[in-house]
Amino acid sequence: MMKSTLTAAALLVGLSLPALSSDEPEFQSFHYLGKHGSSDSAVEFTASSYWSSKYLSKGRSLLDKGEGLVAMDAAVSYNNWTLAAWYAVSDSSSFDELDIIVAYNFELGDFDGYLAYTRVELFDDNWADDEFELGVAYNGWDKFDASATYIYSRESSGGYLELELAAPIEVIEERLTVTPFIQQAFDFGYVQDDSDFTLNHFQVGVVADLTITENWNLFGRFDYSWSQDGLKDLNHKDQSRVAAGFAYSF
Repeated sequence: MMKSTLTAAALLVGLSLPALSSDEPEFQSFHYLGKHGSSDSAVEFTASSYWSSKYLSKGRSLLDKGEGLVAMDAAVSYNNWTLAAWYAVSDSSSFDELDIIVAYNFELGDFDGYLAYTRVELFDDNWADDEFELGVAYNGWDKFDASATYIYSRESSGGYLELELAAPIEVIEERLTVTPFIQQAFDFGYVQDDSDFTLNHFQVGVVADLTITENWNLFGRFDYSWSQDGLKDLNHKDQSRVAAGFAYSF
């Protein structure tokens, strides 16, 4: 099975929570690493756990029909560096996966970014991959967050690009934030080996983040993806997903 990956520092849109990136460690995505990276001298620790109705990655469902995913992750950040681990199992089969991520976070004016390396291990399939990722987000708008994430896979010798626009809405000040988002993905030989470039999928969704205490958060997500040319050629269908979990940080 080919892993689609967190975008690393993709653990779960713009979600600023690890578990809600567009793909599971997916939940490695710009927002994951960007949130965990630290520019001061303090050590930061974050952990989360969540359930997802499907394991979607790069627009594809990676598990059999009806199987969900239970995942947990932990990250330690210090002086712009982040070390993270993401572990997931199917809720109804023997599938399990471990991702180890090392990332460097940086700021350039109104832009935040990260460079990341991810080691992907699928134990049940005895399969592994090395992935290299670059994420950039623009923070110059008051009501919108825009980001771009590019991943290169050593195993497939291909790349994958994701463009995202999110609009965080603070429903309850410093307590509840709801973030609708849209996302367009492009495949450069990552998913479809015999093609240099195809449209992958278009996704819309919404994420909710509820702050319980200074250290605890609850989050939920719903999204729907329309398969485009590259996925249709591989007989992948449109997908919907719900996910929910909690996070702890200090």
